[in-house]
Amino acid sequence: MKSFRKLLESKPTEGTTGPVFRITSTNLDRHKDRVLAIKAKGEEFRVPLLWNHDSWSPAIGFARCFREAGEWVMGPVFDEACDTSKMVAAKVKAGTLDQCSIRFVPCETEPVPNKDGGYDFPLVEVLEVSIVNIAGNQDAVRLRSAEAVDEDEEKQYRTAGLAFRAKVEGALEELRAEVKKLHKLLPDEEEESLEEEEQEQPEEEREAPEEEERDGAEASPEEEERDGGEEDEQALSENTPEEEPKSDEEPPAEDEQEDGEEPPAEDEQEDGEEPPAEDEQEDEEELPEEEAKSLRAQVVKHLGFTPAQAKALSPADLRGYVALLPG
Repeated sequence: MKSFRKLLESKPTEGTTGPVFRITSTNLDRHKDRVLAIKAKGEEFRVPLLWNHDSWSPAIGFARCFREAGEWVMGPVFDEACDTSKMVAAKVKAGTLDQCSIRFVPCETEPVPNKDGGYDFPLVEVLEVSIVNIAGNQDAVRLRSAEAVDEDEEKQYRTAGLAFRAKVEGALEELRAEVKKLHKLLPDEEEESLEEEEQEQPEEEREAPEEEERDGAEASPEEEERDGGEEDEQALSENTPEEEPKSDEEPPAEDEQEDGEEPPAEDEQEDGEEPPAEDEQEDEEELPEEEAKSLRAQVVKHLGFTPAQAKALSPADLRGYVALLPG
C-alpha cells in the first residue's frame, strides 16, 4: 500500500504523453501467479503497445515502461495511425479503459510453484503491453493521468476502488461458505448410495467371504476328518442327495466317536476359525454404526473401494485404511 500511495502522489514523469498504468506487482494475480522482477538494461525500455494482446494486428503504438517510486509503470503512446489506435486512445482518455496487461517470458530461472497453487516468476522479459478490458493482474490499472489531478478526485478514486475490492472479497467469502456447505452434504449422499447398493447386493455374495474362510481351513488331516463329519451332519439335516454316498462313512465316524476322538473334535472346533468369526462379530458390534458408515464412506471416496468392498472390511481394516489417508 505504501508503494501504491507513492505512485498516486508522485508527480508526472517528464516525457510521458499519456496516462500512467501500473504493469505489475508482487501480489498474486487472478491466476495465482506473481511476477517478482522485470529484466531491463536501465530504468526504462519500450515494447509494442497492442489492443487486447492481438498480436495478429499491427501495434497501436508503443509502451514506455519505466520505474517510478520503485515500481514498474507504463505510459502508452498511441500513434493513431489506424481506427483501432484512435478508438483505444479515446477510450483511455475518457477513462472507459483503465487496465493493462503484459505478455512475458521467464528468463534465467524457471518459475517456482507457490503455496497458493500458482507460480512465482523471479525474473521475466516483457514482450508487449496491451490495453485490455479486464486485466489478469488486478493491480495493473491506470494510476493517474500525466496532468495534475485534483486531490479530492484521487481520494474518491481510491475510496471507490477500496469499496469495490471489499465488495468482491465479501462475495468471495459467501462463495467459500456455500462451497463448505456443499462439501458437508457430500458424505451423506455417499452413505445413502452405499446403503442402496448394499440392499441390492445378493445374499450369496455377502456369505462368500465366510465360505472362503471355511474352504481355506481344510489343511490338516484331523480337520479334514472333522469337516467330513460336519458335512455328513449337514447332509442329514438338509436331506440332500449326497446323503446316500456318505452313508458308508458313518461307521468310521461312529467308531471314531466311540474311541474318544469326539472331545478333540470339539476342541478343534473351539480352536478353529469359528471363534475368530465370533471375535470379528464382537468387533463389528463394538464399532458404532455411524462411525462404521463414516469410515466406509471415506474408504469409498478416497481409496477407490466399491461400497460392497467397503462393507466387507472388518472394523480393524476400516480403521487401518482411514489412518492411511492424509490429515
